[in-house]
Amino acid sequence: MKKLTIQALLSFMLVNIVLSTFASDWHYGIRASIFWIGERAAWIGAHFSPPGTMSSWDPHWRDNYGGIDHPIQRIGYFPARFAPTENPFYVALPFNDTSSANRELSRKFVPVAWTKRNGSKCFGRWIEIRVPATGKRCFAQWMDVGPWTTDDASYVFGHSRPKAPYGIDVSPAVRDYLGIHSGDRVDWRFADEQNLPFGPWIQAKEEAIIFQAIKRKLH
Repeated sequence: MKKLTIQALLSFMLVNIVLSTFASDWHYGIRASIFWIGERAAWIGAHFSPPGTMSSWDPHWRDNYGGIDHPIQRIGYFPARFAPTENPFYVALPFNDTSSANRELSRKFVPVAWTKRNGSKCFGRWIEIRVPATGKRCFAQWMDVGPWTTDDASYVFGHSRPKAPYGIDVSPAVRDYLGIHSGDRVDWRFADEQNLPFGPWIQAKEEAIIFQAIKRKLH
């Protein structure tokens, strides 16, 4: 019994070390691209960008969001034509933990303490994004996989550089808050979800929950 207790304690300590590392390790100088829910499929050079009607973890992403998160027609951090029923502060990172091809990578890299949401341990995780040139910071949720690759675990969870020229997709709301353009470089890291600073990312998520409840009542 004593041996099991010691093993459990060591496991607990290891998990907390991993989580604290994930909440503090920065990925520096990562080129960002802009993407949005509902965007059309397109070829960008030799790389195919799939349609934004669905995400890797949500086959009805556009419908669940409420429509197309238009990158130009906007009011503040929101699309101009509707009230979104999900958080407009979202990103994509190039690893899909639900892909059968990535099963071993998931076991190796994804923190064991993370719980599943929508069948994924990565879906909905919060990250912090920083513009090195200005120091401006933003928080957003990991809601899709990309850009361009889906198996870059050593970059997302480790210290490797991205396989692709771009290492993170950011939403129009993130773009506007940070004041960046596609191709600009940012730093990012996983954030402690229990200690997120208040900002439009929190307010937008809270409003989205309210709009979602109203939408359900109307239907």
